[in-house]
Amino acid sequence: MTVGDIAAAANVSPRTFRNYFSTKAEAVAAGHLERMLRIADELRARPAGEPLWTSIIHSVAAQFEPPAERTKELPSVSRWMERVSFILTEPAIHGEVLRASAAAQDELATAIAERTAAGRTNDQYSPLAAAVVVVALTRHVLAG
Repeated sequence: MTVGDIAAAANVSPRTFRNYFSTKAEAVAAGHLERMLRIADELRARPAGEPLWTSIIHSVAAQFEPPAERTKELPSVSRWMERVSFILTEPAIHGEVLRASAAAQDELATAIAERTAAGRTNDQYSPLAAAVVVVALTRHVLAG
């Protein structure tokens, strides 16, 4: 798969593609980064009295549920397997997904610290909890 293929699938020119992404790996990983940042936003929006890990589970699950107003069918199993194969055979994508995960981990740790009122300078729980969530989701993305 080339940048031209991705641009054509997105119905944009390769030049427009390059305005947003420097590589195809960066483009593929962008969806993962956006999902991870939405998890942090969703966590901030959860009810204050809800236990932290319950909130995290709901925040993560919300990113994998199909939208209620979806008009298209879910991707076929064969299409899903093509995507997983593509991710697994492109080492550059692994690197970009890991880079995106690291960027999102900081934001998620901040959201956890806000939620637990643990915004202390020496807080170790928030980064650790964020790392657990990010590792699980990154393994899901890279392993399919």
